[in-house]
Amino acid sequence: MCGIAGFAGVNGAAHAPALSRIVSALHHRGPDDRGELIAAEAGIGMARLSIVGIENGRQPIESIDGRYAIVGNGEIYDAPSNRDTLEKRGRRFRPDTHIEALLHLYELYGTDCFSRVNGMFAVAILDRKTSQVLIARDRLGIKPLFTAEVGGAHFFASELPALLTGLPTSADLSIDPTAFGDYLAHGFIPSPRTIYRGVRRLPPGHFLWLNKGAQEPEAWWRWPAVTPQNRPLEDWAEEVAELIEDAVRLRTLGDVPAGAFLSGGLDSSALLASLSRRQSEPVQAFTLGFADASYDERAPAAETAKFVGAIHHTDLLSTVRADELDALFRHVGEPFGDVSLLPTDRTARLASGRVKFVLSGDGGDELFGGYQWLTAEARRRALPLSLLTLTRVMRPILQSGQEAIGNHPISKARRYLGDLASDSAVSFLRRRRLAGTQLLRSLIDRDFREEVPERSTLTEHALSWSGGEGDLWIDLDRRFYLNGDILEKVDRATMRHSLEARVPLLDHRLVELSCQIPFEMHLGPERRGKQVLRRAIEQILPPTIFRRPKRGFGVPVDRWLRTELLAPLRERLLDHEFLDGHLLDRNSLEQTIDRHARGQADHGHLLWALWSLATSITCPKPTPTPIREQTSA
Repeated sequence: MCGIAGFAGVNGAAHAPALSRIVSALHHRGPDDRGELIAAEAGIGMARLSIVGIENGRQPIESIDGRYAIVGNGEIYDAPSNRDTLEKRGRRFRPDTHIEALLHLYELYGTDCFSRVNGMFAVAILDRKTSQVLIARDRLGIKPLFTAEVGGAHFFASELPALLTGLPTSADLSIDPTAFGDYLAHGFIPSPRTIYRGVRRLPPGHFLWLNKGAQEPEAWWRWPAVTPQNRPLEDWAEEVAELIEDAVRLRTLGDVPAGAFLSGGLDSSALLASLSRRQSEPVQAFTLGFADASYDERAPAAETAKFVGAIHHTDLLSTVRADELDALFRHVGEPFGDVSLLPTDRTARLASGRVKFVLSGDGGDELFGGYQWLTAEARRRALPLSLLTLTRVMRPILQSGQEAIGNHPISKARRYLGDLASDSAVSFLRRRRLAGTQLLRSLIDRDFREEVPERSTLTEHALSWSGGEGDLWIDLDRRFYLNGDILEKVDRATMRHSLEARVPLLDHRLVELSCQIPFEMHLGPERRGKQVLRRAIEQILPPTIFRRPKRGFGVPVDRWLRTELLAPLRERLLDHEFLDGHLLDRNSLEQTIDRHARGQADHGHLLWALWSLATSITCPKPTPTPIREQTSA
């Protein structure tokens, strides 16, 4: 819906220009309108994309008595029902505004207001009387929010690059060693860290009071514990189907029609089918194709679009220019290594201008056991005990040399046997890593290496896990990968093109239900994954979709970085300005590039992530707020 920003704990009038700079830097998130409100020692602002209440939804929205004001990014999907309840209690509303319902609920219930709504949001509520600002994020962290404390003052914004334009010069923008290690290991940085020591993400399902002095975020929602319940498959499927239908209904109550991202898979196809039954006019669906047939899903997507009567838009991604990647990485403004950012960005560009928001199928794999490594783990556990025992005896041999595994069949077989020899947590983490520990440690500059923890945040979580093995895999994907990677990617790519993405499968009711479905129920007797979801949607999709193999939303990054992108890759990573930051070791970096270029190893995803690192943290930063403006009233 928009981008929000603000500050607390410093002179409001003096920092109004800084707030204005941040809001201007968020223009792509909200090109339709902007608004700012300054109090004695605080201020809030927004850049607005109009979807609901196009004419009447200007922000900040003030309470009737003028004490409180709110800005919000996202949507409160059940605002109409909340509004009916609140109006019966004497509350008055402006026409067609969603976020105002949350302001009224806050006046009545305080911070309990967040648990009373169904929505995706990042919000800020300014109390003019106290100059306090309350910021909060939705349960899953679908909408982002970055914060920084500088000398007792607090600043926040929807995106990191925008926030940097308003921070005082004394802000700590040195590299966070733990975040750096997490990024090298997994290609993303788990909340609450960012690449900079002095900037944090507000964790999902948390709120934070901003005034003078240090404050800690407080949780208003947490992921439910995995508590498997023994119920028949048909019961699970029926409840999932009903919740999906209602989640789509709630997310399409706006003033403009919805579009849909469409791949050849189950999740996006199910949402398109549900949306097509609700929307009177044909739904516009958007699919990105690839010249490489192993990645291309245009044909199966077209079959689904035809089945439901959608208008199908496609585009082709055959290659990418180096300057296009630079611009994309700079837009994100911090290292982000998921290669699917590029096709998501291209698909968002295709949809932008045709629709204002789309439904996206993200979350289906995490909630319903769709990832291939989950099914691979299930097959591993089903192998004869004698074979598993043999691989464990041979574990040192099978796992030796894992750092240098190439792409030939013998190496792939060795990797598979090495996974068989590992326990569940180790096997999962190896699949979720960009490279082995030995290589990653060698890449870190020797002077910086001692500061970077040897174990990543995901590793520490896995080693402390006390539940079932299958549940650990799903838990790691839900708690870390979903928020730190998938949702970050979707938000940055869509909002870059002034497009909002809504994710019905992450309705919190579906999330909470999924935590009760046993791991084996997700897998099914054929161990294909998504058994419950398949059964829930089998009546609304063509039968052929259930026979399609699962594909990830990737790009041929390994080939690109051996051919047309190899020269610019060397230029970016071996540039003196980047290496002078003493983060990476030149010799190890050159060897890693050379091994990949010669086909001796597959380091495409790692090198892609390093390109993002080099580009995003060395790109020019706008002039920050001078120290002299940090004067209290």
